[in-house]
Amino acid sequence: MCDFAFSAVDLVERFGEIGQKLLLQASSIALRDPARLLELNGDCFVVPVENRPFVRGIAARFDKYFETAKAKHSVAV
Repeated sequence: MCDFAFSAVDLVERFGEIGQKLLLQASSIALRDPARLLELNGDCFVVPVENRPFVRGIAARFDKYFETAKAKHSVAV
C-alpha cells in the first residue's frame, strides 16, 4: 500500500503459488474494473495517482479474511 504498486515478478518469486493466485486476481481487477483503480504497467500493477485515496479499498479486495473477519480496524472510511 505504501508504494501504490507491486511487481508481478516479485510477487511470484517471493510467494510462489500463493503469489500466482494473487497475480490472477490482480490481473482480473486491472482488466475488468471500469474505474481503473488498478492498472497494469509492464510487469507492475499500479494504483494511479488519482485513485490513491482509495488504496485501502483496493487492498481489501486481496484480503481473503476481509469479508469473514469480525475486526474491521483498517476498513476505509
